[in-house]
Amino acid sequence: MRPGANSSGMTSWDITPMSSMDLNLYARIFLSAILRLAVSVPRTQSRDRTSRQRHFTTTTTLAASSASSAPPLKMATSEQALLIEMAKKAAAYTAVKDHFDPRFKHVGIGSGSTVVDEDLNLIKGGGACLWQEKIVALASRTFVCVADYRKLGSRLGTSWKQGIPIEVHPMRVNKVLAALERLGSRSPAVRLDPTAAPAAAPLVTDNHMHIIDAPFIPLVLPAHDAAAGVAGDGDGRDGIWSVEKLARALKDIDGVCEIGLFYGYSGLDKPGQGGAQKPVAAYFGMADGSVQVQNQGAPPVTITTQEAA
Repeated sequence: MRPGANSSGMTSWDITPMSSMDLNLYARIFLSAILRLAVSVPRTQSRDRTSRQRHFTTTTTLAASSASSAPPLKMATSEQALLIEMAKKAAAYTAVKDHFDPRFKHVGIGSGSTVVDEDLNLIKGGGACLWQEKIVALASRTFVCVADYRKLGSRLGTSWKQGIPIEVHPMRVNKVLAALERLGSRSPAVRLDPTAAPAAAPLVTDNHMHIIDAPFIPLVLPAHDAAAGVAGDGDGRDGIWSVEKLARALKDIDGVCEIGLFYGYSGLDKPGQGGAQKPVAAYFGMADGSVQVQNQGAPPVTITTQEAA
């Protein structure tokens, strides 16, 4: 089996729990939605998925950009936590309704995205599992992201200020830190283990590596920004990078094992060839109960509360 050409039709669902304890809750949400759909749709029923998606994107209302109005990422109060839970649930049910086929043999439900930009590039690795998460994305025929309104951003680096997670070999940490500063990262730092006691210690990943969080100024999207009159191609001059050029520069640093930027192709761009790190669609549960959907290569659409139910 080649990455991106899963013969069993594996679909990866990317959910965004507020903490590790929420993972089981949102896994149950997805499984509940999947089972409900599986019962209601006969296995022998043939469905034209392309037609369904075309109908879906043309019968909904174009959404205005809401990135600027989305609340910042921060620790939620109990009321905010309830709102976020309801938003994720609405997004999850809508995503399952649009993408799940009862004939699938394998459905993967993964961990969360830190932030998603308007071109469906992701930052992942807030939970230090970015390497495994990228493997899952590459092995999936269809990669779908489900998140709440806090994770929606026009550009990577606008709402998530902690930086791009980078998995690094422990013997090369200092060299990587110096290289990141030369690329323009502002105060890159080794992530500490919050459970370490009594003394502080670096976090150790499942792969026995360390994590460096490297903040950069918001990453540009040249194709979008040029149309808006923003000059430059994101080659790092003045510290301004595009997603893809920064990703390549980071991967070239000796000692870097994997990076938390998910970019480049999606399963629609490169079917059956591997290398697909981006989702084909992202579903955002909004604070008003609606669901904003970003399909690759299409303007965002909004599903109302009634339509999402």
